[in-house]
Amino acid sequence: MQVKTHPKTYVPKTDGLWCKLGMSFGFAGTWKIVWKTNARHPVDAQRIIMNRFRLGFGVGLALAGASAYATDLNLAATADDAFTAFVSTSANSVGGSFASGNSWSTTFTGSTTLTPGVTNYLHIDAFDVAGAPSMFIAELGLSDADFWFDNNTQSALTGDAAWTASTVGFGGTATTIDNLGANGSSPWGSRSGISSSASFIWTPGTVADHRYFTLRINTSSVPEPASLAVIGFGAAILLRRRKSSKA
Repeated sequence: MQVKTHPKTYVPKTDGLWCKLGMSFGFAGTWKIVWKTNARHPVDAQRIIMNRFRLGFGVGLALAGASAYATDLNLAATADDAFTAFVSTSANSVGGSFASGNSWSTTFTGSTTLTPGVTNYLHIDAFDVAGAPSMFIAELGLSDADFWFDNNTQSALTGDAAWTASTVGFGGTATTIDNLGANGSSPWGSRSGISSSASFIWTPGTVADHRYFTLRINTSSVPEPASLAVIGFGAAILLRRRKSSKA
């Protein structure tokens, strides 16, 4: 049975299944576009509706699949006296901030989503405003194996050889990094929430100043198979819709 809702506009009467499915996949904003067609015949209206639903479903699934495989960077850190953490896709630019702290006796945490398909860089701007002693300490983790640190794992600590540092800015002239002792060493003692294998680090130079630490986060430029499959499914839906519209 067909229900006539407007001159030259027909909507197939259903038990609401497609309505519920469409709403559940976030297409409420395009509901009128999907269900009100200008078809002159009920069969044409139904065909257009189904093509549009398939199109929306395929694109929505592709986007959902891409976001489902995003990799998160997790940080636990502190500094004497303060720090700000950034993630960038460039070794020379600061990027976006996602964590900060201004009390060495407190461990601060933060998380951010990495940009897929390209190398990311963790940048730390640590600074001392009150004079010696000075330090930065951190533990890092990645949520999956799509990214890895230079040690080929998803975990990293201050004290690892992969860190670089500068006193003039991110990507600036490199300087040596001083290892001031493992977490638990005097004068800062044990910083909770950070591995006991992590080290307090700083660099030579004027004490009351900024230090710019960087850690590279590697990835493959080719999307993982699961993402490729989802994207391919979305592309197939688009192609089928185009062929149907030409028929």
